[in-house]
Amino acid sequence: MGYKINYEDNIFFLNSQIKTLQRGMNLEIDPEFFRDKIVEDLLFLDQSLRQLFSSLRGSRFLIARPQHLRDLQRTISLFIDLLDHILDDKLAFAQQLRSAATRLKACRLEQHKNRDDIQAMISDSPPEDEQEDTVSQDEFRFLLTPDKED
Repeated sequence: MGYKINYEDNIFFLNSQIKTLQRGMNLEIDPEFFRDKIVEDLLFLDQSLRQLFSSLRGSRFLIARPQHLRDLQRTISLFIDLLDHILDDKLAFAQQLRSAATRLKACRLEQHKNRDDIQAMISDSPPEDEQEDTVSQDEFRFLLTPDKED
């Protein structure tokens, strides 16, 4: 049995987690307390973004899909920026994550691919303003039939 995925809230939560993680990594925190947790968080974010993208890719008839794709694309970009800052040692804690650099580079590569795929999906779909409403023949007949007065 399927279940409803709350894309908007899930994407918002991941976006918030990425920002919180980036702010935290600018602090002078002790690696023995936080190194493993931060690596786990980064891998969790990577996996969650992948799962949301996979789900949205398969949900072609979801009404709010274009908006969710744009929101997910922005969140993936934010995550890629965080990974770039870590891999380029631009955050105070980044040096403590060098042992995970290979995994983080793989995450960044996959997220780049997903972001590009989302851009292609957005580009291929007509803008929401241009989508036509379709009216069936029966609906036309109903609309054009004069009202009978009693």
